Amino acid sequence: MKTNVLQRIELIDAVRGLALLGLLLVHMAEYFELYWMKPSPTTTTTIIFSLFAGKSFAVFALLFGANIQMVLYKKAEQGIDFTKRFFWRLMLLGIMGYVHGVIYSVDILQVLAIAGMAALLVSRVGNTLLLILAALFLFQLPNLIVLTFTIFDPSNISQQPLHWSVMPPSLAVFAQGSFTEVIAENTFTGQYGKWLLMLESGRFSNIIGLILIGIWLGRIFFLRKS
Repeated sequence: MKTNVLQRIELIDAVRGLALLGLLLVHMAEYFELYWMKPSPTTTTTIIFSLFAGKSFAVFALLFGANIQMVLYKKAEQGIDFTKRFFWRLMLLGIMGYVHGVIYSVDILQVLAIAGMAALLVSRVGNTLLLILAALFLFQLPNLIVLTFTIFDPSNISQQPLHWSVMPPSLAVFAQGSFTEVIAENTFTGQYGKWLLMLESGRFSNIIGLILIGIWLGRIFFLRKS
């Protein structure tokens, strides 16, 4: 049994590594977000976006949740409630993500940290409720509510998402500004644009849902089975 567990953990590490490779390829194809200033699709970008965009991060977020549960379970076996300590770790990850985001505004560590903290708050609920919460986040309940109101009153339709007006100027500074200008822009405005994108697109909701599914998979030892 110990060997099977070890092999499964090695497999998880391998899949996580492949997900990270996919994320790297996507960011390289995007010129680290500068591609979106003037998109020019090629065969290479089409293949990379089709194979890895969205999918790699979904796998990474799923395994992030599974890792949370496996760490909590391992500590619980030792008689240790590790929830508060893990929350503290996620806070530190969020701080590191913000510092990195000051240089590269679309840093994802901060998003993972906050999504992880949100998931950790409900990590002790039963499996059924956990899956219901995951489904609500995956189906983007807030956006569904907005959609419902819009169907009955089309005047609720916005002209365009807010991040469409916030992010392009920040990317222009990232592309053409000096290092100090990039730091100044990303200290607040760049971060604001990223969070608008995460919230308006439903990505943040999806990330929390995937982390919760990962926690559930960790609970049922799915990732430890041979």
